[in-house]
Amino acid sequence: CAIIEARLLHIPVVCYDTGGINEVVLHGQNGFLVERGNWQLLADHMMKLITSPELYSRFQTYLDDFTDFEISAMIQQHTMLYRSLIKNHTHPLKDAL
Repeated sequence: CAIIEARLLHIPVVCYDTGGINEVVLHGQNGFLVERGNWQLLADHMMKLITSPELYSRFQTYLDDFTDFEISAMIQQHTMLYRSLIKNHTHPLKDAL
C-alpha cells in the first residue's frame, strides 16, 4: 500500500478516510484524514503541510507502529481467517484442518 510505504519513508500523508486507512494514518499525528469527497479540506490540509515546516517535521518524526503489518502477523491473521471460514462452511477440506 502506498500509504504504508510513505509512512515507512516518514512522509506525512493527507488522504481520504476510507477503508482501513485510519489504522495507518492517525489524524493530526502522522498526517491528516479527510471525509471522502471533501476535496477543499484535503487541499487545505496539504497547504498546511506545505506552509508549516514545524508541522511537517512533527508528522515526519511520528513513530508509527507497523507490528500489525509484519509478515508473521499477516500470516497469522490470514490463517485464522481461513480457518474460521472453513469451520463455518461445509467443504471437503474442513476435516483436514
